[in-house]
Amino acid sequence: MSLSVFLYCLWAWGASACLTEKERSGEHTIYRRQGPGGNGNGTFLPVSTTDRFAGGSNPPRGVGSQPGGGPTVSIMSVAEVRSASQALARRFRDVELFDAPERTYNNATFSGLRVGGKPGKGGKPGSYKGYSVLLFAAAHARERGGPDHLLYFVSDLLWAREEKKGLTYGGVRYTAKQVVNALDLGLVVIPVANPDGVAYDQQTNSCWRKNRNPKSATAGDEASVGVDLNRNYDVAWDVDKYMAPEAVGTDPQFDTRSPSSQVYHGTAAFSEPETRNVRWVLDTHPNVGWMADLHSVAGMVIHGWCLDTIQSDDRDMNWRNPAYDGKRGVLPDRPGLEYREYMDQRDWDALSLVADRIAGGMNNAGLQSFPSWEAMHGVGPSTGCSVDHAYSRHLVDRSKNKVFGFGIEFGYGNNAAAEQGFCPFYPDQEEFDATRYTVGAGLMELLLQADKRK
Repeated sequence: MSLSVFLYCLWAWGASACLTEKERSGEHTIYRRQGPGGNGNGTFLPVSTTDRFAGGSNPPRGVGSQPGGGPTVSIMSVAEVRSASQALARRFRDVELFDAPERTYNNATFSGLRVGGKPGKGGKPGSYKGYSVLLFAAAHARERGGPDHLLYFVSDLLWAREEKKGLTYGGVRYTAKQVVNALDLGLVVIPVANPDGVAYDQQTNSCWRKNRNPKSATAGDEASVGVDLNRNYDVAWDVDKYMAPEAVGTDPQFDTRSPSSQVYHGTAAFSEPETRNVRWVLDTHPNVGWMADLHSVAGMVIHGWCLDTIQSDDRDMNWRNPAYDGKRGVLPDRPGLEYREYMDQRDWDALSLVADRIAGGMNNAGLQSFPSWEAMHGVGPSTGCSVDHAYSRHLVDRSKNKVFGFGIEFGYGNNAAAEQGFCPFYPDQEEFDATRYTVGAGLMELLLQADKRK
């Protein structure tokens, strides 16, 4: 990956988003579009135009449970994700499909799977107590590979348990006992957290990031359609209130308040059905205590807080204290802008250690290097992010569980595609096949740490 692409993706969760050079310069429609299945003259994997899972009758199987598995030929389409999910539910007794209550702007279903654990009854909030880990992908539509890696990883666990075998991801091996322990945790899996955005991106190959809600759009400005779902959660959503002006910025491309920005945060916290559905998932599975949100292509593992750096000395220095409004999000601190977000030292230690373990597993599984960071140090300040919402729930409402969340940024970008005017977030076969191993190992490390701390 070239230095230029790395720098532009360094702020994937921060004010600058994971933007290309031309997007940073203010150009909105910059990618050579093709219909579904196009592959940029071979520079990136095409989206599948078939159904490899035969209408839910042929379950997927990842590379971890069958070392030496062949190369990937295409990215799963939205329809294939559904078919693969149905196939797993039909094949394995403890896989259950569910649909969240709210449909998207384009009337798509927001679907997930419950895997392992202990099933609940009734489908009401709080009724599914036998699940402790939430895994989801594709909140940003163009970041391809996340749904595939997530479903193949889940399939690896299920096949390995059935065959009483372990898993192998590159140079990392896990025992059959560890596989059983991981599934016993109970997993809630959302392969596609932005169904409208992913469907549109796959139909157009237009490098689309946001969802497709046009409520704030301006006629003739395609870039003003949609909301960045990873800015639409509640913690410090109102940047004018919570953040220092210089943390918000003045460039429309990086301004969460501008509908034309890639990081537009919507009209209100939880204005989008997709983020409300994630909140519903957490409410409905009250014992979830761990979460991974898969992204690309910054090549790192991060944990909250997203809005500023962390400290464990002053409980009053927190995002709900209005005395610090207008001072957050600046690094390094300066006179009048001294702020760090409070976190219990034990939680900080746990997040740091587990992030290190996730990154370590990814490093050992492949040839790429994945560091781990506090979000502020790794990618800069951001507001309304998923991991901050997950962790803050127990602080706002003591009846809710504490959730340790991580952003797993797999991959490093496709320069060959970018050089030909295509989207650098679309992996070629080499990168996709490599990240199958790194994501599998990273997620397995998360589950082992969750099991150790249950």
